[in-house]
Amino acid sequence: MAKREQQINAFKPETYYQVSVATDRGEAKLDQKLSADAAQALVSQLDQQSLTVTAIKTKAHKELPPLPYDLNELQQVANQKFGYSPKQTLNYLQNLYEREKLVTYPRTDSKYLTTDLKGSLTARLAAMSPYRPEARSFSSQQPANNVFNNAKVGDHYGLIPTEQVLNASKLDQDELRIYRLIADRFLDLFKPAYQATTYTVTLTAGKQSLTLRETAVVDPGFKDVAKSDVTPLKVGEKLTGHANRTAKKTTPKPRLNEATLLGKMDQFGLGTPATRADIIEKLQSSELMRKQGRDLLMTPKGNQLLKLVNSRLVTPDLTAKWEASLKQIESGQLKRQTFMQDIKQETTALVAEIKRSTATYQDHSLTQKHCPVCDSLLKEKQTKQGVLLICTNPSCNYKRYRDPKVTNHRCSQCHKKMVILTGAKGDYFKCLNCGNTEAMTEAKGKSKRVNKREERKLIDRYSKPDEEAESPLAAALKAAMKNQ
Repeated sequence: MAKREQQINAFKPETYYQVSVATDRGEAKLDQKLSADAAQALVSQLDQQSLTVTAIKTKAHKELPPLPYDLNELQQVANQKFGYSPKQTLNYLQNLYEREKLVTYPRTDSKYLTTDLKGSLTARLAAMSPYRPEARSFSSQQPANNVFNNAKVGDHYGLIPTEQVLNASKLDQDELRIYRLIADRFLDLFKPAYQATTYTVTLTAGKQSLTLRETAVVDPGFKDVAKSDVTPLKVGEKLTGHANRTAKKTTPKPRLNEATLLGKMDQFGLGTPATRADIIEKLQSSELMRKQGRDLLMTPKGNQLLKLVNSRLVTPDLTAKWEASLKQIESGQLKRQTFMQDIKQETTALVAEIKRSTATYQDHSLTQKHCPVCDSLLKEKQTKQGVLLICTNPSCNYKRYRDPKVTNHRCSQCHKKMVILTGAKGDYFKCLNCGNTEAMTEAKGKSKRVNKREERKLIDRYSKPDEEAESPLAAALKAAMKNQ
């Protein structure tokens, strides 16, 4: 993350122009980055100019349905589609596995299935039919790809639905979304491959060559696209169209988000499917990185840590070396005692280096604001509800939000919404419009607006039919019976 941030900060955007011609067969593009003047000159030259087809390349494309999810990919997709953190996805998945028994074991790093599952496919398809009624119709078919491969399954196979029948009413929205991702990917296994033909056409006008691409979808297969046909162009045919230029800017690589960070961790062997979500969560809770929208940013604390620790600890190389050693132990190529001795030597050297270091840690979260209770400095802590100011005195429990929290409580003077502030005597309301303040206890005593449920109960209570009035004769009879 730090390297990516450095690249972004050092990047200088450049403006360039691209030229294209809009023909009745699609957009023909000139694959060059041009200056504004050069692009405008080319637009004038190519506008309504006859473009001749000089070459055609035909390529058939076949794509098999994707394999079932492993945990890492599911967390990435859930983050991209719904914004779920890896930890959230794992929690929803755990509920589907433990409580509802709807999906297989979550913490898997395999996308393949074992051959002994073949006999259960029909029952699994039937179980998900409340979500996908067409699922039963696939029971007579076999998966289109080589999903069954015992050699590529580790401790657990890929994520697929179980034979437990789905009852969607028992799931909340987030759990249902995760189930649908797994079920749809499983159902895709039984669909045909996607097949298409791509035509790459070279168009020439004088010394300029443009490229036009057309795609004919022969069989949509597992993809949600329509079948389409294309009548191929022939060499020698001519096209014309309106030329235009488009201004563009070079952009740096995007910042990492939780999905792309998971991909990097998998690429470099950092953590396991079972631990990566917790690692990312801990990095945020310890304020070494933070989220801005969906992007992950380094904090000053995180940047400082990278400068303070040994350079060997901030690259994936050491972890990769240890992982390789563990595999050698597993296969009998390395003795456990040798590995542990190396770890001890490495640890001793790192600790000695820290003891010799003269570098100092600067707390970037420390502010110049003072605690109203004990006068100690306050420090900032990022939370999901906002930035919290916490007293640095361990024996003082004072804390408040840095930014005022807007409430639905209305000012008694101007009727604007008031904010909650914290003073030496606790929380209180303040109107930022007129400056009026109100104690929280006063606000609690005010009459509250009746909600619909309470309103219904009041209506039911006071709309009961009146009891019939008791007649004088009935009253006299009751009195006579009591006296007996």
